[in-house]
Amino acid sequence: MEAQEMLAGLSNCHSILELPLPEIMTADNCCQIRNTAERIFSDIDVVQDIWHFLMQYLACVKDGMKNLYRAQVANDIMEAILKTKASNGVPAIYHTQLGWKWAISGR
Repeated sequence: MEAQEMLAGLSNCHSILELPLPEIMTADNCCQIRNTAERIFSDIDVVQDIWHFLMQYLACVKDGMKNLYRAQVANDIMEAILKTKASNGVPAIYHTQLGWKWAISGR
């Protein structure tokens, strides 16, 4: 209920200030918050934050911590998703979806 009230308040602020509604929301519990966010912002994409994504992904890497490529895989994933890491209270900056598609296609 708290998340719904907070998101409704955010929607109200955007409406009052005549700002466009958010297009994407990053959360550590994206599966739990998705339905609530979509009720408030019908066109929003809710995605998992990079740290939680990496923890789930790396838990499935063959041979776990003994895998010689584990750290490199984690670094490659992080560089593909983030422009800059979070640091000193400044949030991480994610690549845009367009930029990511360009990096994959090479165009």
